[in-house]
Amino acid sequence: MGFVGILVLVILLVAPGVKQLLDSFAFRIRAQGRAEVIRAQRAGAVEGRGGRTRYKGRKGQKGGKGAVKADG
Repeated sequence: MGFVGILVLVILLVAPGVKQLLDSFAFRIRAQGRAEVIRAQRAGAVEGRGGRTRYKGRKGQKGGKGAVKADG
């Protein structure tokens, strides 16, 4: 019974440290995920009104792909 008691005591003493370690890993993983989302938003897509996504580039372009610019 002495061995089991020592084993239980060691587990109870080590458990808070293990929990803090796991919480630290979880925090770092969440922080990396948030940073990746922020980098992706800054690199390309910008949230527009109504939840639609607007991509940067070619500001002021009128017409679709088939639009032809008329010469004078």
